[in-house]
Amino acid sequence: MEILSYSQYHIDAIITEVGREPWRLTCVYWEAQACERHKTWEMLKFIKSATALPWVCIGDFNEVSYRAEHVGVQERSHVQIAGFREAVNVCGLNDLGYEGRSWTYEKKVVGGAYCRVRLDRALATTDWINRFPEATLCHLTAAASDHSPIVLSWRRQQGRPKGKRSKGLFRYELMWESHDNFSSALSQSWQEEGSASTLQELQRKLAAISVMLNDWGMNTFGHVRVEAAKR
Repeated sequence: MEILSYSQYHIDAIITEVGREPWRLTCVYWEAQACERHKTWEMLKFIKSATALPWVCIGDFNEVSYRAEHVGVQERSHVQIAGFREAVNVCGLNDLGYEGRSWTYEKKVVGGAYCRVRLDRALATTDWINRFPEATLCHLTAAASDHSPIVLSWRRQQGRPKGKRSKGLFRYELMWESHDNFSSALSQSWQEEGSASTLQELQRKLAAISVMLNDWGMNTFGHVRVEAAKR
C-alpha cells in the first residue's frame, strides 16, 4: 500500500496486490460541522480528478443520500443532502449497499426513542465494481460506541454462498414508468402485500415493494446506473 496523502479527514492510498493491477482506496471521516462539509466534498472531487484508477471510498460521511436514511428527530437539511449527492455523482461513485441493520449511528433521545442514521458507507466507481463484483459491506455491532463498525470485503469469503446480494439503497428510476407492465406490476405487488393499519405494517409493506421494484427493474432494464456510466 502506497499512501498518497492524509489529513484529519482522510487517508488516500494506492493498493497493489501481487499479479493484479493497482486500485485506489480513500478512507474518510467527513467534517462534522454542516457549514464546513462542503470542504470535504471538494476534497473528494479533487481526488477523483487526480486518478484514473478503479476507486473505492469508505468511511463516515456524516451525511445521508436520502432522508429515509435518517429515522428520528432532527431532520436532515435538503441542501446538505443535495450537496452530498452532487459530489457523489460528479465523482462517478456508486453505493455498494450493505448487509446488516439499516443504520450505522444510533443515539437515544428524550422520551426513550432513538435517532438512527446511515452515516457510514462504501462508494465505488464502476470499474472498481466490475473488478470486484462480489464486494460486500457489512454493518457490525458495537458494544460501547454510538457508531457501528463497517467491514468491506472485496472478494468472496470462504464459505460464503456465491452470488449472495447485499442490501442496496433503493432508488426509484423514472424510466421504469415508460414500460407498459410497470403500473400493473406495482399494483399487483401492492395488493399482494395486504393491508397496513400501523406504521410498522406500512414500513414492512413498502420494504417488500421496494425489493420487488428493484428485482423487476433489474430483470426489465438491467443495472441502470452501471450501464449509464459505461456510455
